[in-house]
Amino acid sequence: AQQLLSKKRELASLPKISIAMRQCCLDDGAIDALSATIVDAKNCEISVDVSLNTVKDDMVDALTKTKKDSKLLVSMAERHLDLLDRIADARERQMNAAQTAVTRAQEIGGSFFDDDDTDQYDAGFNFEPNDDFDV
Repeated sequence: AQQLLSKKRELASLPKISIAMRQCCLDDGAIDALSATIVDAKNCEISVDVSLNTVKDDMVDALTKTKKDSKLLVSMAERHLDLLDRIADARERQMNAAQTAVTRAQEIGGSFFDDDDTDQYDAGFNFEPNDDFDV
């Protein structure tokens, strides 16, 4: 009981931040990101009013009442964090593929942007200004 009372005092002393995001055209990804913000908030208590959006009532309640242990709020936050992990993995694969391409180009002995190669692409597109056209 003492521990519960201590926890309530701690929560009561935290600054409370309320964000109104009514009529903001929020999609599921935005709701998930807001949930992650609420769940991961450390030294404050955050609530977000997303009423008047096309969001389910249970999601509106979860974001407004800010119970960090709410199963719905936690699941939406986890979905957002999973998305961030997938994006980070994709960026890492992209960087590895770019590095592999550079290494292969160096092994071949050239660059993708050698000046010698540009002449084949310029054929037929030579432009020289004349009196009829002001540059």
